[in-house]
Amino acid sequence: MSTMYAAFVTFSLLSVTSSATMMTIEAETSRGHHPTHHRDGASGLKAVYLREGDTLSFPFCLMQQTYVTVKSVGYSNDGDLDDISISIGKVYLGKFASVVQYGGGAFWNNFRPSGQIGAPVLLNSGMHRIRLKVMRSDTYGVEVDNVLVDVEDSSITSDSQTFSCKLPCQQESYLLKSQMLEQVSDGYVLQRSYPTPCAEEDNIDIPVFHNTVSAYTVTAILPSYHSFLNSRTEDTSNCPFLPPNYWLFRNVALDQLLHSTRIVSNGATFGLNDSVSEGISTPFQLGVVFKLKGRSQGYIDSEIGSRIDLRLNGLNSPADVSVFYKGRADTFIKEPIVKFTAVSPYHTWNIKDFTWTESGDNEVILKISSSQSSGIVVEDFQMERRYMGPDKIFKMFENDEIIIEGIDIDFWWRAPETMNIKLSTTGQTWNKVDYFRISYSVPWNNTWSEVFVMYQDGNVRLLPIVPPAVDWIPFGSSVIIGQTNAEDFRPSAPIRAVLINPETLTFDVTYMDGGRATLELSSLVERTELHVSNAHYEGDTTSHPFATFRSMHVRDGFDDADSVTTDKEGPKHVMDGWKTMSGTSFLLHRRCQSDHLSQSPDIRLDINRA
Repeated sequence: MSTMYAAFVTFSLLSVTSSATMMTIEAETSRGHHPTHHRDGASGLKAVYLREGDTLSFPFCLMQQTYVTVKSVGYSNDGDLDDISISIGKVYLGKFASVVQYGGGAFWNNFRPSGQIGAPVLLNSGMHRIRLKVMRSDTYGVEVDNVLVDVEDSSITSDSQTFSCKLPCQQESYLLKSQMLEQVSDGYVLQRSYPTPCAEEDNIDIPVFHNTVSAYTVTAILPSYHSFLNSRTEDTSNCPFLPPNYWLFRNVALDQLLHSTRIVSNGATFGLNDSVSEGISTPFQLGVVFKLKGRSQGYIDSEIGSRIDLRLNGLNSPADVSVFYKGRADTFIKEPIVKFTAVSPYHTWNIKDFTWTESGDNEVILKISSSQSSGIVVEDFQMERRYMGPDKIFKMFENDEIIIEGIDIDFWWRAPETMNIKLSTTGQTWNKVDYFRISYSVPWNNTWSEVFVMYQDGNVRLLPIVPPAVDWIPFGSSVIIGQTNAEDFRPSAPIRAVLINPETLTFDVTYMDGGRATLELSSLVERTELHVSNAHYEGDTTSHPFATFRSMHVRDGFDDADSVTTDKEGPKHVMDGWKTMSGTSFLLHRRCQSDHLSQSPDIRLDINRA
């Protein structure tokens, strides 16, 4: 996602002691939509105007564990008291109140220091964000000039590329380590993968089991191999997906059909039919019998609506045409009679969603009544999937740091199921959500990076924040968060509702089967983590997996994953005939460079203590 707003946060050196560096963060470098005013009294000649409820967010990066102190916030106001709270990440530092002063606008250029906010906080290496929020303000608001930060790391200098996050650095090795010290009992993964020639098919299916799990962490990290290749387009070659046209019959002479056998098109049969008796006198009653794939195999064809097109040729006299059809209903549905003539020889019937069935035969009956006994030709008689409209995207939340969007797909594969999304902070609710996604602002690329997607079927895709000099990297392997039936061809954990706290990025998930879990999202420099806790399952986790790895492998060098490693076993190839692998940490990854979605992440799952 490209950005429409400001530049990087800039930092300048104010003073250096023997062990600490004081940095100033200019407020106007925030990524938000807040108005910026020219002020001669501001340190950068600009100040950001805020109203009650507004937030400012500024990223910074540390190379080592160290103490950070917010020494002061420079502000101005002209009116009543304002309360501004300060936090770093999810650590609340405190708040300060502005002075009460009235100058008819003259005081806006007089900037005051707030003084130190809270105590020094010990932070680990990695990326962090300072967040200011206006908790209370009058109608005139408040302006922020800068934030002064004291960092007890003498290696930081005025031109520090690492502290400003313009030069992101990997903070730690991410090898699998045994969790024996945490006293976590072993779980296991089950091999259910199968070969495929199609790069868009999730043929890697590896469910994860554990007898008592209630908490675990899923992590997305860049591939362990080193490559500048960033292939990211889909490849549908060799994909056996059903075409939108289900069947098509052309140039069939009706009087000849009286003496011929049935015609076959794409598995559908077309010929004389006497299934419907509606008292219409006609020499021609034709039928098509066909099957459609549906939800059990991950298709939508038996669920989505369709259109039936008929074009007749050779009409010398008008013909009354009736269409009857039967799918999941017990009886035939009859459409109104349509008059065909030589001038108007064409008609389309639109069939509603959820008409057809995947559990048996579907039928379409065509009755043609005319005084003309011969010479009528069915030039075209076909049925195809109805047109699917574009996705409907709606913004649910945005601030300087994140964007949360919901998406309504025209026809979701589990339709009519959708999930309900509610913001805990405002109570705002969206009822028709098929998936939602979250993007982070990226200080080193001056862009937005999509890092998280959660679908209504429980499937979650994670990405680390986009690396420098790259506009975006693709999703690849994914994990179904929630219980599934491991025997399903397309496993799912359907979600009923999600309660999102946008300030903490926690999601309270309620599943269709009554299960529930709390998810917490965290994006660091080199990885994105999803912490799952308070997981309650309706089924036994020894027989029903609590999570499922999903990915794709056509061949080595053309895949989204080629290996599975645990803290106890492996690595083993995803297409090998192994049955199970035990451990407490599981890594689905690539050992060989891939030409398909080459920068899509490796995915790790760690079972945690409750």
